[in-house]
Formats: sequence, structure tokens, C-alpha cells
Amino acid sequence: MIQTLRKPRWLKALAAAFAFMLACVWLGQWQLGRYEHKQATVRAIDRNYAAEPVPLRTILPTPTSGVTEATLWRSVTTTGTYDGASPLLVRNRPRDGDRGYEVVWPLRLPDGSTLLVDRGWISAGSGAAADLPTVPPAPKGEVTVTGWLRWGEQDLDRPPAKGQLASINYTVAQREIGGTVNHAYLVLGSEGSVKAGDPSTGLAAPGGPDRDEGWNNVSYFGQWWLFGLVAIAMVLYAARREHLEETGSAAAGPGVAAGGTPGASARRGRATATRPPRPKKVRIWDEEDE
Repeated sequence: MIQTLRKPRWLKALAAAFAFMLACVWLGQWQLGRYEHKQATVRAIDRNYAAEPVPLRTILPTPTSGVTEATLWRSVTTTGTYDGASPLLVRNRPRDGDRGYEVVWPLRLPDGSTLLVDRGWISAGSGAAADLPTVPPAPKGEVTVTGWLRWGEQDLDRPPAKGQLASINYTVAQREIGGTVNHAYLVLGSEGSVKAGDPSTGLAAPGGPDRDEGWNNVSYFGQWWLFGLVAIAMVLYAARREHLEETGSAAAGPGVAAGGTPGASARRGRATATRPPRPKKVRIWDEEDE
């Protein structure tokens, strides 16, 4: 077996299988990391979502502090004034089979920075994609908002249309509205005594937390590692078959076909000699010719 594996083509096959196995190990570790990240997110949700609201600057001391896994979905409260301009509509946010937008409104805080507030969801309607829905106005004057902190979404690197965003990304939003934008956004829970999603707001409530615990990632982790082991096993199995064929042919000696066994030809000869000949079938037209 070792002599067979030392052949150049089997060494190349083994090298390729080991390279594939290393790639599978890396992909498995990546899936395991995804699982651990999702587990940390779920633990943060369980710990923070139902907690009593605290002042915003208790969690975000500065606009650039950002949200961590420990403060994700933390309930906070702050006071500010909604920008009187139109809100930012976040595209491609379907809900229950209906296409629509998340309505993100800039909230000007007393320190001069801006906090993006996801006030809710609005349907795009049945018109053309270029026809934007009419968004109900935000409350005027100073308002106290309560909600949950989330980190910004990934920049999709798609230049937004005026008044729109491809994702809730504070860097892109800052280019749109100017000023200093906090490195987090707020999922609205209430504005004063009005809860998010109240009919008076004209918007559906923002979506809640995603409690994906990542068990599918654990499954992918196991599958990738299994694929790597199977690749090695397939090469070894094929090499063993070739080794057995070679050793079997050498043991049989000349005159015996590869894969055969000694005495097989003699047994086939005896079987042929003792088998009675089959009677010849006589066709109708043969009898008439006689």
C-alpha cells in the first residue's frame, strides 16, 4: 500500500486532497465563528431587550462610541428634534410579501449630533419603483424617544438616490445629511406616549430582533469537516484498490487474467466439458426443405 501511495500520481492526489481538507477545516471554523457570533447576539437580546431604558449617553458616551455585542438591542431614551426635511427611505425591505421601505428619520440631539431613528415601515404600493410613497410627518418640536440601539448595517456600496439609502449605514447617511451622525441607530419603541406602529403614525412598527441562534451554522461546520475527511478517504480507498489489483495479478502468475484467481481457468474448462450441448432449433422452413 505504501509503495502504491509513493507513486507520483498518488502523491499528487493526496496533496490535492489535503489541500481540500485544509480549505474545509477553514470553512468549518468560519461557520463555527458565525455560530458563536449569533449566540452572543441572542444572549445580548435576552439581556438587553426587556431592560429598563437608560439615557443614550450612558451607553454611547460619544457619537463615535458605537454599539458592542454587550450593548446591542439595549433600551435607551433620549430627547431631540426631528429634522424637518424628508426622511431617508431604506430600499428593498419587503414584509409579508409586500415591498416597502424602512423610514429612517434623523433626530438632532442637544449636543449637535444626529441619531438615525428607524420610525417604522411603509408599503411601496402598487406603483412604479420610482414613485415613492407619501411618508407621514414626524412629530414637530422637541420629542422624547425610547427605543433599542443597533449597530449600523453594512455599506452595500450602491450610490443612493436622493432621500434614499441602500442600507442603514451611518457613514453613507452622514454623506447624505451632513453633520456628525452617531455610530448606531435607534429602532423606535415610542415617541412620548405614542408607541411605534400606532395608527396615528401612519407607519407599521419596525421589525424586532432576529433570534437566529445559529444552529444551522453548527450543521455546516460538521459538514465541511466531513467533506475534508471524505476527500482523504476516497484517495486512500482508490489507492488500496489499485494496490490489491497489482498484488493479485502478481500472485496469479502468467496466463491468469488480472483480478483472476489460480484454478479459475480449469474450473471454467470442466464446466464447459460437462455441460450437455443444446439441441438445435429446427425452423418450419428447414423442415419443408428436407
